[in-house]
Amino acid sequence: MERLKSTWHSRKTVYLDADIRGLMLEYQPTGMGTWYFRAKDEQGKMKMIRLGTLAEMNVLEAKARAYEMQKFVEHGGVLKDMDTHAGKRLTFGAFIEKHYLPHAKARKRSWQTEVGILRRHILPVFSETKLEAITRFALSQWLEGLRDKGLSPATCNRALFLVKYVFNCARRWGFIAESPARDVQTLPEKEFRERYLSEEEARRLLNMLGAEKDQQTANVVRHLLFTGARKSEILAARWDNVDVKRRILTVPLSKSGKARHIPLSDAALQVLAEIPHKSEWLFPSSRTDSHISTIYEAWDRVRERAGLKDVRLHDLRHSFASFLVNSGCSLYEVQKILGHQNPKVTTRYAHLRKMPIPKRK
Repeated sequence: MERLKSTWHSRKTVYLDADIRGLMLEYQPTGMGTWYFRAKDEQGKMKMIRLGTLAEMNVLEAKARAYEMQKFVEHGGVLKDMDTHAGKRLTFGAFIEKHYLPHAKARKRSWQTEVGILRRHILPVFSETKLEAITRFALSQWLEGLRDKGLSPATCNRALFLVKYVFNCARRWGFIAESPARDVQTLPEKEFRERYLSEEEARRLLNMLGAEKDQQTANVVRHLLFTGARKSEILAARWDNVDVKRRILTVPLSKSGKARHIPLSDAALQVLAEIPHKSEWLFPSSRTDSHISTIYEAWDRVRERAGLKDVRLHDLRHSFASFLVNSGCSLYEVQKILGHQNPKVTTRYAHLRKMPIPKRK
């Protein structure tokens, strides 16, 4: 197929690609060659998606787009409206729901985090806008709007990275010709920010957690402070991962791609003892059969009442590390407990002054 080019044919002729199932090149008697991708739609009927002419894309470009479509279908994607003009009819919200989320759920461990970013920062603005109608200027204005709301540059940029990835998927799958997010610039970020809780701040936070009406979120925050675990590790924890006798919480698949074991202190075990055992998850969602995916609203309420508005959830991990260092743990021990792959990451805690480890009241 690599040698084919637009040429005269006495009748319509179809060539099938030997490598990618579904990719075909159709020649008309006029000499026009057109690329198509064919697969069954949600009703089980064969559907042909026009990719473009030989003049518009070469063999490698056609293979690349057909390969993305093939994988999309294999992971449960729906081919409905997937053609070169679909972006004019499909809204951004519909694209996310029908096409992007099935792709993300099948391929990305972070898909639930992405759902939270989409619902909080992206869909409220673009959900009803046609996919092809979203412009670079509109995205730039949206990004500045996030910053004007008080979000940190890092948070704004994470949302922008997701938007860029979503539009790149839409382009590769044939919904749009070009990504409007391609040239949207990220916001300048400050250098690494170090924020550690003092003993008094930790005590204040624990007091506000005790008064919080959402005790499920309060228990998540307590675990973050008492274990130094990552938020995703605690939210996705199952009761099967807990070994009370050995005082260990196992993370089957950590950020490093390997299993890791989180030591459980007396305070962490006390929190576990108070959590109702009603699901396979430590922190089950009330809306789905899975675990909760975000605690932002309740956490924001708690930190504001505690006078710690500048403290992020990840700062609890830094604070736990500082408590370890100042209780006499070596940097090697801190590295192992926190699950750092690179020991250089742990050296940021070498300069910390003495801070007692907070205790649950």
